[in-house]
Amino acid sequence: MASMSPTFLDWVSNTYGHMISDRLIRADLGPGGSFGGGGHIPLQRTQHQPVIIVHGITNRADRFWAIREHFISNGYSEAEVYATTYGDAGKTNVLFVTMQCDYVKRIRELIIAVSAYTNSTVDILAFSMGSPIARKVSIVAIKFSAKITHTSLFESINMSNT
Repeated sequence: MASMSPTFLDWVSNTYGHMISDRLIRADLGPGGSFGGGGHIPLQRTQHQPVIIVHGITNRADRFWAIREHFISNGYSEAEVYATTYGDAGKTNVLFVTMQCDYVKRIRELIIAVSAYTNSTVDILAFSMGSPIARKVSIVAIKFSAKITHTSLFESINMSNT
């Protein structure tokens, strides 16, 4: 299980500071708390628009490793698929987890960093509680002209009331 690449983390640290790179790597969760970056040359455009995966409630980045592998097996590079863990990775019972401003900030930091690092707009693939987090980031991004072009949100929908 990989983590974010040293090339990406060094660039983030030099560009935005150690605090941001520490927030993105999630070393406190061990390998799999985040991934992405590859051996990409900073500020060069990637072949594909980078995809940022935003996991659901009580999950962590490596839970979506199979989705990363799907992109990689379909021509994406390691510099084009990213994720970080925004919460405590399931330490808190799901019944007591609420959306927090810090979750939105962490995903926003990742989007800004990936967009700048790859000199590209990004696509967001969000699941469960990751959907409203990504939506909140997108709303703020629209106000500040960030580079988000597509957002796919996978939410649970109760169809019994329709």
